[in-house]
Amino acid sequence: MSARKQRRVRVGYDDLLEDTIGLNIRGLKTLATVILKPRRYFTAAADPDWYGLYTPSIRLWLSVVAIIFFFRFFWGAQASPLIEAMESQLAGSGLPLPEGMTYADAALEVGQLYFALSPVFMAVIYSLLGAVWPFWARKTSLPLRERFLFAAILPSTVFVLITTLLLAVVPAQNVVAFSFVSVGVSALIDAQTLFRGAYTGQGLFGRLWRAGLLAVVLTIVGVTSASFAQLAALLIVVFY
Repeated sequence: MSARKQRRVRVGYDDLLEDTIGLNIRGLKTLATVILKPRRYFTAAADPDWYGLYTPSIRLWLSVVAIIFFFRFFWGAQASPLIEAMESQLAGSGLPLPEGMTYADAALEVGQLYFALSPVFMAVIYSLLGAVWPFWARKTSLPLRERFLFAAILPSTVFVLITTLLLAVVPAQNVVAFSFVSVGVSALIDAQTLFRGAYTGQGLFGRLWRAGLLAVVLTIVGVTSASFAQLAALLIVVFY
């Protein structure tokens, strides 16, 4: 049979889903694997083709981040609790705004710019971290370290998707506290993913310190990236 005849010629719903949000059925199955059985996913990461079973971790992370931005109408509307919380913070700071701009206008623009910029900052900083992180308890190449790093943060990124959607219903006065709790839970998710997936060949102590250390570093990187993105969004809105 020719290569042309072997190719799938019918466009299905799976293709439409991937066209829309960058995530297809294979990607969803991959997410289920990395959440429920992370050891399988980390083992497959060492294979050039992921055993032909899984979506690559970097591509999958970008897809989940794209979904977060896709649903921005939940949390990024003028009257959403997140934007109201930002408005209160800006008003409380007394920051001077461009002529004709209200704090409500500034909060909306800062919020939407922040969620557009934060994936860029995170992708760059996570990639740099993945390139240099040495504690994988095995010999790794740079591409493999990148695969491992983004595999480690996939479950917590799914959690961020859920919490971001919940920001549509969290009262504005509780947004900051909700965000702090979310960061803590994300760190625990990273730690248990690494413990169950990346370091299963090590003893208990070796798994604990490696998973705990990287989870802390990932949390610091995530908070730092978000802070840089928020600062950049604020500077753009106020000065440009």
